[in-house]
Amino acid sequence: MKYRIVLGAPLGLLLAACQHLGLFDPDPRRIEVNEVYSQTQCGTQGRESRLSLLPDRAAVQALGLGVESSQLDSIGPYVLVEMGERRSGGFKLAVSRQADQLGSLVRLYATFISPPKGAMTTMALTSPCVLVALPQPAEAVELIDQAGTVRAEVKP
Repeated sequence: MKYRIVLGAPLGLLLAACQHLGLFDPDPRRIEVNEVYSQTQCGTQGRESRLSLLPDRAAVQALGLGVESSQLDSIGPYVLVEMGERRSGGFKLAVSRQADQLGSLVRLYATFISPPKGAMTTMALTSPCVLVALPQPAEAVELIDQAGTVRAEVKP
């Protein structure tokens, strides 16, 4: 009986911390995000997918991606979703408009598209990316692919 109490307290603190950070929320809220820019050449280094949480328009402009200020219809925040470097053309990234808000965590869903085997593609390095506007500030963001795998995350 003593062991249950001793183990129960740390477990309760861990669950409370996860809920506070938005990592555990039994009732996620559906939100809508807006794709404002996409590109096949974003200059990503490395094959891993990556997320960058950008607080405002100025942070987006500072990246030098070539996003026109007229495309940035909201004040922010924004998330740059990068697929990672690929050895040929034909790769695309599509971020769903539907996302989940779990406390301070936003969970984005994306489809990673590869060219069919044997397809004729451009033989050049590509690095697809999508810039997404969030409806409200977030402290953490996760990117989930079509198989349900976490591809990238930004956490405080």
